[in-house]
Amino acid sequence: MARSLASVFSFLAVFPGRANVRLLMFIGRMRRMIWGEAGREMVSHAILRKPSSRFSHRADALSRERGSSPRAQYDGLCLRLQPCGSRSWVFWERRDGCTLRVTLGVYPVLEVAAARAAFVNHRVGVRLLPSVALGTLARTCITARRLICKASTIASFEMKLDTQLLASFGDKRVDQITPAMVARWFYNYFRTSSGGANIAPAAFTTVLNWAKTNGRIPKTQPNPASPIRKNRRPPRCRMLSSAQVLELRRLLMAKQGESRAVDVTHLLLLTGCRFGAIAGLTRDEVLPDRLRLKDAKTGPRDVFLSKPDHDILQGLKAGAGQVSPLSPSRHSASGHIGPSRGVWTQLRKRAGLQDDIRLHDLRHTFASHVSTH
Repeated sequence: MARSLASVFSFLAVFPGRANVRLLMFIGRMRRMIWGEAGREMVSHAILRKPSSRFSHRADALSRERGSSPRAQYDGLCLRLQPCGSRSWVFWERRDGCTLRVTLGVYPVLEVAAARAAFVNHRVGVRLLPSVALGTLARTCITARRLICKASTIASFEMKLDTQLLASFGDKRVDQITPAMVARWFYNYFRTSSGGANIAPAAFTTVLNWAKTNGRIPKTQPNPASPIRKNRRPPRCRMLSSAQVLELRRLLMAKQGESRAVDVTHLLLLTGCRFGAIAGLTRDEVLPDRLRLKDAKTGPRDVFLSKPDHDILQGLKAGAGQVSPLSPSRHSASGHIGPSRGVWTQLRKRAGLQDDIRLHDLRHTFASHVSTH
């Protein structure tokens, strides 16, 4: 009976399907009842030994019936049952004249399909990086981004991850997350928050791209969020035409020096920076030919200046004296002036711009005109 049971284990090692794994677990419980410790060791060795010629012949016959050769691909891959009850995928190979046992992973963490793929890749010389949980990757990515991004950017990024993505996929390995799972999550999220659903997949892609760049996952790892298409929403961004830019520039030049809000708006149009970066400028960030931003949203960077930019900055420096930042405000928690809706509304009306053009649209206008010219 022991020999028959060993043959059964050898056959199951050749075809390690889901049903067979459940059968292995059942036989493992039965052997403890029948043979005790002696049977425990006997069956553990039985599953690890090479399949007998009798069942090898049967495997070849089945492969011909199915039109493929599973034995040729998976011969040598076994599920090792240890006395402590743990199960792991193993195989043997020769290295430097010695026979070594190679462990691919623990079942069921490493499922049957993944074990087969890892075994085949190992045989052809491909060494795959171990897949990790999305939550582990996300936390490591956030820690790395803290060194280059502002605290407000990290807080927004963490909120997108914690509220939705990690709650749904945090404990899943990256290779287990499928486009269908992401699509179901996206649809359910969109029913409660259309804007949040459109933004959240970008955070997923950010984590995966960071992991690929830093060697945490294979560069060939597919992105399950890539098939997701954002739901259409009314566009918020409006780009100013060349005629509108010239008219606004003429108006700002005429009002240059009247107020800090006007000068900051002029710099936004000429540099394409964010409002907080310009309004929070300090003296040591203004160099003769560039702005050396230390606390930009995406990290430190340089912005080259033109002659008109330099003239406006000199006016701000002269008006601020030794006070830092160059556009101070006693009524703001940040220490610098905030976006003045009244000033922008007046400038927009006098320049003949549409009412839905925002101050931030000057940044998009700068980028669009630079790219087209």
